Amino acid sequence: MRTNIIALIFFVITASAYSTLWEIQEDENINNSVYDQINVYNEATLDVEGSQTAVSWMRSYDSSIINLYNGEISTLHQYDSSVLNLHGGNPQGWEMFEQSTAHIYGGDIEFIMINELTNSVNIYGFDFNFVRSGGQQESGWLSGYWQNGQEFEIYLRYLPDVFPEDPYLGTSYITLHEVPEPATVLFFGLAGGVLYNRRKA
Repeated sequence: MRTNIIALIFFVITASAYSTLWEIQEDENINNSVYDQINVYNEATLDVEGSQTAVSWMRSYDSSIINLYNGEISTLHQYDSSVLNLHGGNPQGWEMFEQSTAHIYGGDIEFIMINELTNSVNIYGFDFNFVRSGGQQESGWLSGYWQNGQEFEIYLRYLPDVFPEDPYLGTSYITLHEVPEPATVLFFGLAGGVLYNRRKA
C-alpha cells in the first residue's frame, strides 16, 4: 500500500513537471521548466529563460513573438507571421514557414530549414563566411562570430537562389548584419570616456 502511494505521488510530480501541451494566447514567461509541447498564438509574447528549460516541440502561429534567451528546444516550427528573437539557447529542428521572421543575435544553432521565399532571416554578427554544400536543395555552412565574440556555425537549408554569386549581398530574404566586434566597442567606449573627461577639465 505504501509503495503504491509513493508511486502515485511520483507520477503526479512527474506529470506536473512534464506538461503535455500548453496553448499560449497571452503573454507568458517560462524559466527552468520542462514541457512536451508549446503552441503560441495571436499576438502573445513568450519569453524563454533558464538553462534548465527544455521543450520537445514549440510552434509559433499568427503574429506571436518568442524571445529565446536560454534553454533547449528539440523541435521549433514557425508559421504565419510569427517572430523569433534568438539571443541564446539551443533551438534544434528549426523550420520556418509562410511569412515568419527570425532575428538571430546569439545561441547554439544546429541548423535552420527555410521553406518559403516569404520568410525573413536576419543574422547579427561579424566575420561571416559561407561555404556551399551539395545536394538537391540549396544548403551550406554559415560561420562567424556573435557580437559577444562567441564563434558559431549554422547549417542552412533554403530555397534556390537565396545566395547570389556574392553570398552576403542582395539576398531575397536572408540578411547578414555586420555588428562591431567586442574590442571595437570597448575601444570607442574608452575613447568616448577620455574625450568626456577632457571636456570637463
